[in-house]
Amino acid sequence: MLSILGGANVVRAWGLYMKGPLYIASFRPLSIAIAAVMGFILLGDALYLGSVIGAVIICMGFYGVLWGKVNEEDSSFVAVESKTPLLQTAEP
Repeated sequence: MLSILGGANVVRAWGLYMKGPLYIASFRPLSIAIAAVMGFILLGDALYLGSVIGAVIICMGFYGVLWGKVNEEDSSFVAVESKTPLLQTAEP
């Protein structure tokens, strides 16, 4: 169990490094839907209509956030380079 948690932390840290905190936070609700589907497939748990509808809504929201983030990055690419740094070095 400990190695699984360690692997999850490595994946989260890698995702945080590669894409940023928004993507890591977005996967949290999606993991609930993944757990429900895996429980149905592997453990034979009951899968209710409310669970399926909730998973669809969560996935639509997840991909909506990612779509908005991609559009935001495309439009603000030039503006990021023109910003001044927060800490400027003082000249003696």
